[in-house]
Amino acid sequence: MATQQQLTVPVISEKKDKLLVAAVDFGTTYSGYAFSLKDDYKSDPTKVSINQNWVAGSMALVSLKAPTCILFDENKQFHSFGYEAENNYSELALDGEHHKWYFFRRFKMTLHSKRIKRDTEIEDDKGRKMLAKTVFAEIIKYLKNHLL
Repeated sequence: MATQQQLTVPVISEKKDKLLVAAVDFGTTYSGYAFSLKDDYKSDPTKVSINQNWVAGSMALVSLKAPTCILFDENKQFHSFGYEAENNYSELALDGEHHKWYFFRRFKMTLHSKRIKRDTEIEDDKGRKMLAKTVFAEIIKYLKNHLL
C-alpha cells in the first residue's frame, strides 16, 4: 500500500522592504530610467523622479536620456555607455585605435525581425559580432548601477 507524504511549503511571513521602484526605457536611439522612492510614493503616489545626470560632449548639454550605445574593449569587456561611449569611441577613432574595439548603436531594432535565442548575435559598427544577451545585459547592469 502506497503511503501519502505530506508536503510542507514554507510560508514567507515578511516581505522585503523595498526602498524604490525603477523603470527602464530601453530605446532604439536613447535610453533612460525613472524611479519612485517608497517615502515619496507614500506621500504622493504620482511623484516620479527621473535621472538628470546625462551629460553630453564637453558638458554643454544635459539630457534626460543617454544614447543607446555601448563600447566594449578588444577583449569584449564593457568599457562605457551612452555619451561616454560615444566620446571614448570618437577619441579612439581620431587616434586610429578603434579598430579592435566593439561599438554598438541603434541595434535594438535589428532584433525585431529575428527569432531571439540565447546565442543570437548582433553586429557592431564594423560588422563584428557579439552575443546580444551580453550587450543588453551590460546596458541593463550599467543603468542599474547608475541609478544606485
